[in-house]
Amino acid sequence: VILHLANRISVILERSFFSAERTPDLYEYNLEKTPIHDLLSEGFGVQVSCIDQHIEAVIATENVAKQLRVEDGFPLLMITRIVYRLEDGLPVQYSQDFLRGDYTRIHLSLDLSAQESQKIGDKGDAMEGLGHINLRKEVKDKER
Repeated sequence: VILHLANRISVILERSFFSAERTPDLYEYNLEKTPIHDLLSEGFGVQVSCIDQHIEAVIATENVAKQLRVEDGFPLLMITRIVYRLEDGLPVQYSQDFLRGDYTRIHLSLDLSAQESQKIGDKGDAMEGLGHINLRKEVKDKER
């Protein structure tokens, strides 16, 4: 669990879960100082093949509300992420990020320069030239 602050205000709560089988002895690493994607690639030799992300509007449950220091039922954005490894396509990380909408901005960029077609979706529909989408969470300035 990581809690991001802006001007001493809780704005993003990140909760991540890892496969113990695929990331043995994870608890031995200093997760405060090592970015998780560096740890996966350098510490465990995991090559990431795909990251699925879903964004949805939710309301804060009692537990999440306490951690973000907001009222129960406060409107949030939730980003659910599953990271898959290249070796066998198995998931290695599952995470949920809860973002306060009054302090957070989502930036999506779609790269249309990719040369190869990608197959996405359960039925493997071909999407010509889709490229890839980058997602970045930002803390926005809140006028007072």
